[in-house]
Amino acid sequence: MRNKSVSFRLILGVSVLLWCGAIGLAQAQAGGGRIPVLIKFKDKPGAAEQALVEASGGRIRHVYGLIPAIAAEMPMAAAEALMASPRVELVERDQLLHLVATPDDPRFPELWGLDNTGQTGGITGADISAVEAWDITTNSGLGAAGPIIAIVDSGAEVAPGYSGTAVTHPDLQPNLWINGGEVAGNGVDDDNNGFIDDIHGFNFYDNASWLYYSANEDFHGTHVAGTIGAAGNNSLGVTGINWEARLMILKFIGPGGSGSTSDAIAAIEYAAANGASVINASWGGGGFTQTLKDAIEASECVFAAAAGNGGMDGIGDDTDLAPHYPSAYASSNIIAVAATDHLDDLAGFSNFGATSVDLGAPGVNILSTYPGGTYDSLNGTSMATPHVAGVAGLIYGMHPDAGPEQVRHMILSSVDPVSSLNGRSVTGGRLNAYGAVLEELPPGPPPPPPPPPPTPDLAAADVSSSSSRVDGAYTDTHAQDGVYQSIVERESGGPRRNRHDFLAHIWSVNLTNGNFRLHVDAHRSDGGDADSEFIFDWSSSTSGPWTEMFRVSSGSDTDTYQTYDLSTNSGVVYVRARDDDQTSGEKFFDTLKVDHMYVDGGDGSGEPPPPPPPGDTTPPVISNVASAAIHKNGNFEITWTTDESATSDVLINLSLFLDPDPEMVTSHRRVFKGARGASYVYFVESVDAAGNTSGAVGPFVHQN
Repeated sequence: MRNKSVSFRLILGVSVLLWCGAIGLAQAQAGGGRIPVLIKFKDKPGAAEQALVEASGGRIRHVYGLIPAIAAEMPMAAAEALMASPRVELVERDQLLHLVATPDDPRFPELWGLDNTGQTGGITGADISAVEAWDITTNSGLGAAGPIIAIVDSGAEVAPGYSGTAVTHPDLQPNLWINGGEVAGNGVDDDNNGFIDDIHGFNFYDNASWLYYSANEDFHGTHVAGTIGAAGNNSLGVTGINWEARLMILKFIGPGGSGSTSDAIAAIEYAAANGASVINASWGGGGFTQTLKDAIEASECVFAAAAGNGGMDGIGDDTDLAPHYPSAYASSNIIAVAATDHLDDLAGFSNFGATSVDLGAPGVNILSTYPGGTYDSLNGTSMATPHVAGVAGLIYGMHPDAGPEQVRHMILSSVDPVSSLNGRSVTGGRLNAYGAVLEELPPGPPPPPPPPPPTPDLAAADVSSSSSRVDGAYTDTHAQDGVYQSIVERESGGPRRNRHDFLAHIWSVNLTNGNFRLHVDAHRSDGGDADSEFIFDWSSSTSGPWTEMFRVSSGSDTDTYQTYDLSTNSGVVYVRARDDDQTSGEKFFDTLKVDHMYVDGGDGSGEPPPPPPPGDTTPPVISNVASAAIHKNGNFEITWTTDESATSDVLINLSLFLDPDPEMVTSHRRVFKGARGASYVYFVESVDAAGNTSGAVGPFVHQN
């Protein structure tokens, strides 16, 4: 049997922060061309930010939704210029990360880390007590509802393989996550999530659906997957920690055992968006990267991270003094894992740290699945980490609504104390699966505030009919003061990883006997959730039942006028607006803007006077945008025309606004003091006398 030692050393000694001075940048760029960067914005990047990156010579690799960031390759000078923008929080180097590596299953007796009887010359009980934990957690009937554990790693021996090769390890097949919205092999993004044929995960290294290239490249992920969730009690090979886990394979590691930080972030984002509860990260390297840390925290998953395997000498290091990332990030959902052996000793290669490493787990001579449908043993904190990920999955199987901090607490509070980890880890102990699943679920964070109560006081004035049948109606406040009533979605309750945007706003109207008609003028301001609509319904009680009346669709800032006949008896009628799209994880926080709401007596009696006809609502149209140098010192002019008199405004490099010129003209000219040889990305905007804006038109590029 081969016994390979998997190294997690940093191969390229690159600096984490890109911005360490012009000399450091020049060295990083290595003579010219583009450098890979991560650009974190203060707000979610939109079309203007993407256009700026591209106009500056950048090639965008990822636009993230989990965090407000873009990964790109761009010239050094352009990257430096971005740091001056008030919209940019930071720009940092996109670094390379590196791998660190009682059932009837016939080779279960070799899995000393799960049940140590001294079979390998070790100490009886120097294991994670998996057998005892299984007595509590297996055969739960979860099946397809078992916890999803994302293996962010190299690929694994899972179909589809490269060029469509059908390769799936038989001990992994039963427990693979399946994307039910996708049809395998049809070349179509069936579920419209941006990924084609992502049946069991996705390959971010090659931007492809295939998950396995070769044994040499993908043995590591195959081995990690088996430790977490190889099928148990199937009379085959080995068993994983969690028999009911669903394994999501997310490949970002390629040849040589390395991959980019930007691809790792993309994989983390995919895991969070597709329901993963746990992420296994048996890799690390480089230095502190704020963008990666933000993505890990935003995932709201338990993030099991390898503590690392020391330096070039193969001897473990104190990561309190020399931090190893991502395991050393001070994030409440990360569990940093060292490696122990069958004697409960800290492995000689394993990193340690009294404040930066949380606990130990078996990581020496660990048998697991291996390419070719075989099994083999590996060493490393890479092998220790999936033990923790698997136990986190066991806890989620029992407590599916738990938060990552609660699960982390249960794991760290239940370790077996061992002398080799005393003073070398936070807990001073080794993982105990049985103790973890017996732990009582600790209190979670406080729930979000409840929905606002019914608000009957929103009427600007009462409206009464000739027969005094209507009272307390909502009047046309926008026509009076130019302000819409804006109602913004908030975050729902429930498990944090399942929360979504939510709206349920209620008005009340007092009615007497008769038939009535509700009139609503409203529109939905698009926050990004293009599929959602706001539903207006009514009831005689705030607890329902509710009857739908009409919907206000997305995609336009133009008011939609709706009416509905309320055939009802006297009393209070409640009118509710709610969002129809409450998909887990989607938080767009759209705005419902109500201009005009009132109730009449069915025959028009009681209807307030119609609002005055709208004035000019047509924005000016910009054309003939141009720029030209006007002095050898670098000064240049920007010119454009509009189809009506309007103001003149310019935005340059997303950071510098020229003061708006209030003069109402149709031929516009603004002068900017530039630098010789520099390039500038700019937008122009004009506003007419009625306040209608053209919006920012661009981007355009001026080269001095």
